[in-house]
Amino acid sequence: MPSERVCRLAALVHQQSLLDIDKLTVSREELRQVFNQNESVPQSPAEFDQILDRLEKVRVRMVDDGEETDTYFMHE
Repeated sequence: MPSERVCRLAALVHQQSLLDIDKLTVSREELRQVFNQNESVPQSPAEFDQILDRLEKVRVRMVDDGEETDTYFMHE
């Protein structure tokens, strides 16, 4: 299960439309700055890297006609 911060980052990416299909449309640093604007405790670059790396490890199974056909994941 992803952490609360990973879930908040995923929600932010979705709300701000920062994906083009499965690829981020902003740099890691730009994303960190946007993320920190919404956080009560700003994340350092190292802390943010851990959060983003964990988000990029999330895999969503794609199922067609009851069979797993692919996996969706986000990347830079």
